[in-house]
Amino acid sequence: MTVHFDVFENQWRLRWCALPFPAACAVPKMAPRDRLPLTRLVETHYEELKSYIQRKTGSASTAADIIQETWLRAARHASKLPDNPLGYLYRTASNLLLDSRYNSRVGQDDYTVVNLMARYRLTDHLSTTLNLNNLLDEKYYAGFSGSYGHYGPPRNLMMNVRYDF
Repeated sequence: MTVHFDVFENQWRLRWCALPFPAACAVPKMAPRDRLPLTRLVETHYEELKSYIQRKTGSASTAADIIQETWLRAARHASKLPDNPLGYLYRTASNLLLDSRYNSRVGQDDYTVVNLMARYRLTDHLSTTLNLNNLLDEKYYAGFSGSYGHYGPPRNLMMNVRYDF
């Protein structure tokens, strides 16, 4: 694990990296003439980019992390940025946001769902059944779709009456 200190927007930021130094997570080496316009572009549009990402994530710290990674990716290609560098920054930030959503993990702890069933025969042809599902009212994920889960049903009671001919 490597610790990096980056200067961004006149602030020191601590960055952790699981790759050994100097790996892909390290700050790219750039010629000063390439670094200055890119840094000015990001600093000029920082709040705009941050609010754009924050609206999508709901988290200011996640937005700041995505913007920092956007700058790092743009810095790797600073000598050959496209004609519209601001559009490139927005597209890179959007792609990083999608990557972070697809790579997120949803999990749950162990759980037990207890269901009870009682049946009573009233006559030879008529019977009734009572089902109590999720007796302990356990909150759990019943299924996953991508990186999102949906909860199983809460405690519920069902009664059934059956008549056989």
